[in-house]
Amino acid sequence: MKKWLIVSSFFLFFLPGNGFGAENATAEDDFSIAGTFLLRSSHIWRGIPVSMDYCFEPELTIGKGNWAFTSWAARSFDGNYNEFDLILSWKTPFVELTLYDYYNPVRGETNRFLQWNGAQQRHSMEVSAEISAIEHFSLFGATFLTGDNDETGRPFYSTYIEGRWEQSINKIDFQLFAGMTPFKGYYASEASWLNLGAKGEYVFPVGKKLNMPVEAAWHYNPSLRQHFLVWSLGFTGW
Repeated sequence: MKKWLIVSSFFLFFLPGNGFGAENATAEDDFSIAGTFLLRSSHIWRGIPVSMDYCFEPELTIGKGNWAFTSWAARSFDGNYNEFDLILSWKTPFVELTLYDYYNPVRGETNRFLQWNGAQQRHSMEVSAEISAIEHFSLFGATFLTGDNDETGRPFYSTYIEGRWEQSINKIDFQLFAGMTPFKGYYASEASWLNLGAKGEYVFPVGKKLNMPVEAAWHYNPSLRQHFLVWSLGFTGW
């Protein structure tokens, strides 16, 4: 019950009409398509080391008005980490709501993308909300709906909350972040800070519609007592 009070209170705040900026949003009908291909030195997700090997990460986003649909994938060089995600988002100037379908096949085992139940299903669903009504600052929260069950088969409803501060200096985009989980679940065995750190990104223009982003990030997970340094580079545009 306590979990649901925390989760529902957070997400009700973001619903259109309850949060900031929803009634002032203007719907644009512009159609857009963008692609990204990145090489990362490792994959750290919310402070958790998903893969410590190099990873390829392609992404394709199609947008129209306030809506966007994204397909994202990742594969480590050693083949131990593979992921394919489908992401649907709705965004106003100050609020973004997102639904994720994470697909994580397991190496050496039977994996079927269209299998949605049973012991061999590899999907998990998550919903998130992000508010950015204050200049330079945003607050992000996400909760798993399925796919993060405990040993008895009941869902944890694992929740992650992160505050972010962003500033651009000399065309370098800097971000400070602090993320935590408010209760036991997928991320940790108790309420814990998970992801403290900073990152910076510089985008090199390559062509009229092509750019090369270069990023360096430092993560510290107090729950694991581990530091991670990550860099990435690639191409984005369309």
